[in-house]
Amino acid sequence: MTAARSPCKFKELGGLLSFPDRALIYPERLVDRLKTFAHFELAGMLYEKEPKEARRLYSLAAEQGHANAQFNLANMLDLGEGGAKDQKEARRLYSLAAEQGHANAQFNLANMLDLGEGGAK
Repeated sequence: MTAARSPCKFKELGGLLSFPDRALIYPERLVDRLKTFAHFELAGMLYEKEPKEARRLYSLAAEQGHANAQFNLANMLDLGEGGAKDQKEARRLYSLAAEQGHANAQFNLANMLDLGEGGAK
């Protein structure tokens, strides 16, 4: 049985695919968003078998503002998966994802703040 993958969402691609004329006007934006989406999806596929590479790919997508990538990378950093544990950076990434409305990031950030993890309370 193959693993299920999330369907491509127009929102994540900035709606560019739902309006082909926009994609033609802004090809660089479309390519950038597709790369970000591809990094995120590939990281999810590699997460269990190659966590170090998954962490690198999540980092690329997180740098582009992908909230789910920020959350997943924060989890990896918080737990020390795929590399060294870094709660300060995890807290920063949870904060970035939380600002975009990511509910799980908001929850994890609140817990870190409450416990004083990754910085002062």
